[in-house]
Amino acid sequence: MLSDFDLSKQSAPGGKPTMILGRNGTNVNSLPTIDTKSCIANFRTNSFVGTEEYIAPEVIKGCGHTSAVDWWTLGILIYEMLFGTTPFKGKNRNATFANILRDDVPFPEHSGLLKFQSSLCKSVIRKLLIKDENRRLGARAGASDVKTHPFFRTTQWALIRHMKPPMIPHQGRGVDTVNFRNVKESESVDISGSRTLASSKGVPLDSGLATPGAELEIDPFEEFNSVTLHHDGDDEHQHVDQHNGRYDGR
Repeated sequence: MLSDFDLSKQSAPGGKPTMILGRNGTNVNSLPTIDTKSCIANFRTNSFVGTEEYIAPEVIKGCGHTSAVDWWTLGILIYEMLFGTTPFKGKNRNATFANILRDDVPFPEHSGLLKFQSSLCKSVIRKLLIKDENRRLGARAGASDVKTHPFFRTTQWALIRHMKPPMIPHQGRGVDTVNFRNVKESESVDISGSRTLASSKGVPLDSGLATPGAELEIDPFEEFNSVTLHHDGDDEHQHVDQHNGRYDGR
């Protein structure tokens, strides 16, 4: 969470100056104290992780990044929650990265989506998606910056834990997905290609080995012999070079 709204376990506040102790465990007045918060204030990392449509420009550039990438991700999330898609999605990864680095935030012109596009809504999204991380909303003072944006003017942050959610999903069963949209892109794909009808392998449906209308998991290595390194039924000589006896892989 970018801001826990005081819901997390309370702990001692960080960032207090830390006294360096001498070798004998006693305080050394001549040694300076260290402000641990200031030490990590401008800390940068070079890790490259995350969903490509949510990755911030500075991550793509590989110049190191700070926690400001989290506010970029929040902007992408708000946009997707409103319009059902991410703003910089391209036909492939390279196109997506190019859009992130180059394009301004596009807002749909479809009449059905115009009701979500108030000027304040566009403003908070644009400011969260500023490509310059130093100017991005939230980069200077974190969640405090974002909370004070006029888009959240009617939000009572101190009482948010006591507010009733605007939508409470009704779940009938543990596997009920009625509250999820059927998005074509999210369909799972059987990349192994091993699922096939039992009848396609010549297994009689009345043999007891197959069930009508059911699919059978086919093991692609079931006919492979680990001793002779060829499939049962193959001519073992066709894989051997007759001149030197070496396996030619044909």
